[in-house]
Amino acid sequence: MISNYVVVTNCTARKRARIDCVPFSPAKGVAAEEMAKRWRQTLCSQSALQSAESLYVGRSIKEARSVAEHLGAPLHIVSAGLGLVDGQRQVPGYDLSAADRGSPFDTWLTQASVTTAQWWSALTAGYGLKWMMQNSPSATVLVALPSDYLELIGGELSVLTSSQAARLRIFTSSAGQRALAGFSNLPVMPYDDRLESQRGWSGTRADFPQRALRHFVQKLHAQALPIPNAVKAVAASMASHKAPTLPKRSRLSDEEICKVIRAGWKECDGNSARLLRYLRDDRKVACEQKRFAGLRKAVGAELAKAKGQRR
Repeated sequence: MISNYVVVTNCTARKRARIDCVPFSPAKGVAAEEMAKRWRQTLCSQSALQSAESLYVGRSIKEARSVAEHLGAPLHIVSAGLGLVDGQRQVPGYDLSAADRGSPFDTWLTQASVTTAQWWSALTAGYGLKWMMQNSPSATVLVALPSDYLELIGGELSVLTSSQAARLRIFTSSAGQRALAGFSNLPVMPYDDRLESQRGWSGTRADFPQRALRHFVQKLHAQALPIPNAVKAVAASMASHKAPTLPKRSRLSDEEICKVIRAGWKECDGNSARLLRYLRDDRKVACEQKRFAGLRKAVGAELAKAKGQRR
């Protein structure tokens, strides 16, 4: 049975440690097409594989998978390292993300004067979003992506026909909506920070698009509505709530944040979730989740080493 829907989400920087992640090794003076070819060859040489949807870790992928399962729809993942992949496809682990600022990939893009959209075109070689929509000609495509990944596929979005664009329902953050400001034909569902005030639907910036998607499907049951009706349903849902007032949090250096993490380590038993809440809620410190994960790991290794030396 062919589903009437396709769910599209983004990969995550966090990946399961089940298999080693292949690092992106950029080469100077190499064009995007040649670099993409070399990268694909590197990935194809890997023997350790697992399904794409099980490779990624985090709430965003869980929310998207929940919607796909609810609808009996295929899940496709937009990845700066793999292209557009079916969630069931067996893939290697890799270390490359469109949202990882300062990474070797990000540095290479800057030095080579290559945009993420140009990289996407070279990487997918015609087998991206437009190709997928052509192969699912009657499906409504539910796209939940943050701004970084919308910019990644921006070239494809710009060449969709009117009939293809009309089959999309796009879920993204305020930043993502600004990134799509020039695409007047794309149906972006009007979700905003008022979603955070709805009980059971709050979360982090990183998983906002996927939470909005699940709210649309499992709370509003709006996936089958025509675009104008779907927009009205979302707007009505948002209208009955107010955006939460965000607490003011201090911005600290890595060393200062590590000091705070050390201070709360014992109280939180080293637990990552509790330490993050301690950092943000108790100490009122601003820290993006991926940055926190790296700093917590460093502090944990430091404390473990100190404990071993005392024995």
